[in-house]
Amino acid sequence: MNIYIYISLYPVDKAFNMSERIFVTIKYGDNQHTILNPNCRMLIFTEWLKTKCKYDKNLEIDLMDFSGNILNLSSSQRPYANEVINVGDAYVLLSVERDNGNIKYISLLENLEKIHPELYNKLERLSGSSKSPARSVSGKSRKSGKNNKLKSTPSPNVNQR
Repeated sequence: MNIYIYISLYPVDKAFNMSERIFVTIKYGDNQHTILNPNCRMLIFTEWLKTKCKYDKNLEIDLMDFSGNILNLSSSQRPYANEVINVGDAYVLLSVERDNGNIKYISLLENLEKIHPELYNKLERLSGSSKSPARSVSGKSRKSGKNNKLKSTPSPNVNQR
């Protein structure tokens, strides 16, 4: 039996702040958020994200950073999530709808237009339609029609001792 002992080279205060560099924050629902470690395969990351945020497993999702860049998780050629997702950053969870070659991104963070209007406008432009703006969706998965009511998932305060 092998026993491994890990010794941190960082003082305790810095060790707590290290978690900010390991995880990403995902915003969704009614101004909810969750933190995840993207140091895993992309498929595992996206499946766990849907499970954690209580969305249907068949829902196609993506992430948008707060500069308005969509990560295109499903079309990424990178096998690991941390090769696409920047640790320490925050992202908005999106639903992706495909119709005849057109892609529409839908914010799964409710009231994006009120909370982050500039981000909402970028998302609307990326969806390619000013008549049919990107919208916020809550409660139901658009693909399954099942009621997936969001529940608050409190994230531990990583700076708390």
